[in-house]
Amino acid sequence: MSPTTPPATAAHPGRTFWPGSGAPASVPTQAVGGRSATIAPTPAPSLRSLGVDTRTLAARRPTTRRPRTVLLRCSAAALGAAAHLLRAAQPPSDALAQVVESDPMLVLRVLHLANQRVAPGYAVDTVPDAIEVLGRATLRSLVDELLLDAAPQPVDGLSHALARGLTCEVLTGDRVAFTAGVLSGLAERLAVPVEVVLEVSGVSREVVDAVRSGTGSWGPALRAVIAHEHRDATGLTRSGLPPIDVYDACQHAAAEARATARAIGSR
Repeated sequence: MSPTTPPATAAHPGRTFWPGSGAPASVPTQAVGGRSATIAPTPAPSLRSLGVDTRTLAARRPTTRRPRTVLLRCSAAALGAAAHLLRAAQPPSDALAQVVESDPMLVLRVLHLANQRVAPGYAVDTVPDAIEVLGRATLRSLVDELLLDAAPQPVDGLSHALARGLTCEVLTGDRVAFTAGVLSGLAERLAVPVEVVLEVSGVSREVVDAVRSGTGSWGPALRAVIAHEHRDATGLTRSGLPPIDVYDACQHAAAEARATARAIGSR
């Protein structure tokens, strides 16, 4: 979709995140001595567990008195939907990508793992590409691991990150713009420097530039969305995108994100 085309349902259909009648996930079990035993949960994944020295967060944020571990808990419902699809003989790849994209925390985890698997000098910038890199078996293992400590209750703030990503995608027609918007919003949700989230995700320099400085192919759309969120008319004008298109895209994406957040138990 071009920036001058108002977003519409026909041009940018709503994402259907829930395959069939897949129910929210439960804690995985395994057979032990002929009986089904619950697997003991592992500690919640965190930025530290992904290789980020969270002690540096205190130095980057002078008001923080002590280092803190930033937990990355994914939605149990989103993980359950992904597990449902991965159990199918031939899961539709786009449906699986949409399920992953419904949870910004899960987007970060999938991008992180995929970018660990590619050769130096290459980067994975979208969830569909990450799924292709990881393969079904690896993704199923990740989903099973995350289910052990999934968030059964609503996760605050994720609908905002999702809406930002969806708006960027509507404005550009590019899924990489969705990634840039989601990572930007997720950094705000986690209250960590955006450099930390970008480092964990492993995305390309182009995405980093879009998020950090608003440049490149996707930077103007992200700048326009953030300006709209802050009611910054000057910033919106400087982005170069027609304000009416930005407004329409934001309204469309916000409604879609709220519906998705309700479905996956976030808000």
